[in-house]
Amino acid sequence: MICYNEGISLMDLISGSDEIEIFDCEQVINIITYKWETYGKDHHIFGSVMHFIYITLFILYVNFVYLQYDENSPNFIYTIVLALGIIYPWIYDFIQLINDGPRVYFSDPWNYVDFVYIYGSIANIVLQLVLDDPFHISIKILLSVIVVIIIMKTFFFLRILQNFTPIVIMLTNVIYDLRIFGLFYSVLCFLFSLMFSVIGVGLEKI
Repeated sequence: MICYNEGISLMDLISGSDEIEIFDCEQVINIITYKWETYGKDHHIFGSVMHFIYITLFILYVNFVYLQYDENSPNFIYTIVLALGIIYPWIYDFIQLINDGPRVYFSDPWNYVDFVYIYGSIANIVLQLVLDDPFHISIKILLSVIVVIIIMKTFFFLRILQNFTPIVIMLTNVIYDLRIFGLFYSVLCFLFSLMFSVIGVGLEKI
């Protein structure tokens, strides 16, 4: 007689385990390899290709709009081209939001990152077309946030390559472990900046 445990996933149990030695088990390796080859590989490879296409469009956009800035240049054309690169991530994320529902969707912290990334990119495109000023402060802030998230998502997609997986996981864990130190260091820099402002360091008139 076969028993089914509804709501219990073997992959969730494995991924949530602190016993690293379990991944040296041949049976576990075979299960993970089968799951990856059957359900995950093509999906993630296609997503990574679309991501790197967007990065390419983003690099070209920055090059033509900012590095080779020309008031008479048709920046709106580059903006429209950039918008094409965000269509697939938006459709994929929107379908996921509809299928899972807002409560389940926003229960995953990474979905907040995707939400800011996608709708921040859309907001950037709208502002570029409306303001027609790529150097507007709101656009520069949005682009800065988008670049940071692009770096994070690039590391995420690099994990599908076996040679990159260990270094990406290591860096992720190190950055996470340093979060308390980063907060302490930020507070320290802020307080010292107040002190330097009071004593007049760096001011022309003291």
